[in-house]
Amino acid sequence: MGSITMKKYFLALSIVLTVLSLLMGCAQQQFKTFMFEPEPAIIENWGPNGIAWNGKNFIIGDNNIVIEHSDTQTGWFFSPNSLYNSDGFYKFPRNLVSLNKIVGRPIQICDLAWEGECCGKGFLWIADALNKEIIKLTGNYEFIKRIPSPAENPNGLTFDGKNLWVADSKDAKIYKISSEDGSVLEKFNSPVDIPTGLAWDCENLWIIGMNTCKPTSEDCYSRRLLKLNISTGKVTHEIKLPKQIIRPSALVWVDGILWTGDYYHNRIFKIKEITAFESDDNRVYKIK
Repeated sequence: MGSITMKKYFLALSIVLTVLSLLMGCAQQQFKTFMFEPEPAIIENWGPNGIAWNGKNFIIGDNNIVIEHSDTQTGWFFSPNSLYNSDGFYKFPRNLVSLNKIVGRPIQICDLAWEGECCGKGFLWIADALNKEIIKLTGNYEFIKRIPSPAENPNGLTFDGKNLWVADSKDAKIYKISSEDGSVLEKFNSPVDIPTGLAWDCENLWIIGMNTCKPTSEDCYSRRLLKLNISTGKVTHEIKLPKQIIRPSALVWVDGILWTGDYYHNRIFKIKEITAFESDDNRVYKIK
């Protein structure tokens, strides 16, 4: 190959790599489960309304159905109509699980949380908006108990190693409750107008949701993801969500990385904490 041809080859390769780099910079890593098709989810009223991590697999749920994803690999998502979108890859270690019969009545999953050890050696908690309860199941989906939810519309749930945290998307409140009987231990105003997901990072509480842009508008939202120091009651950091995320619906912390469900796109996006910046919000959200 002559020197001129080589130069042309490397120039073309450089251009291709540059274009791919620019494209990847505009994309987000995510995966999509067949359970929530077709897209967008609002047409069929299905989406990733709850996400938990059991130490090995993702557990995803909505309405009264949960499903596990193992060996999950993400793909790139650019925009709804992009030809370069990928749905990612995963396996299903077990079939879809319908919880109505297990629980003993119809439920509406609005979030999930995991307690305990890896790989089924723990417990699954479910925020049930229909009955305003928090339900506890074994890792094999056997019913254990139900406790009352302090939230009228429980739409966010996480476990901190001992107690549960529940977000109320209607009244913009966040509750720390006993996992034994549901009694309220602490109460916070939510720094997000409509909290839709909670995650615990071993020290702090992460809150995702939406603020309304206008008091009279139902279709105008700004999406927010914040870190709350539960000791001081102050927001310490905020992550600017990528434009691809339209309607955040759930949140989970996995080994230093946040994953959020998008109800509109039927996808679960991967968000790295390194994108967080310090908040200048000095308000105290803890209610004394």
